[in-house]
Amino acid sequence: MGSKLQRQNQHLRRLTMKVARHEKRGLNTDGLKREIARMEGADRKAHATGRDVDPRYGKRKVEEQD
Repeated sequence: MGSKLQRQNQHLRRLTMKVARHEKRGLNTDGLKREIARMEGADRKAHATGRDVDPRYGKRKVEEQD
């Protein structure tokens, strides 16, 4: 199967080839380029997760205990 690094490199290579193919045909490549940037270490947008956005818990905040 190959190592994790090998699979990541293979995925990156395929995305790069896909970008070149799309640009040659005049198609939009913004999403593909964004995905390549994420793979190379660009920061993603921070967003709230878990209890902060779960509608079952309402608007009540969990307070820190000192």
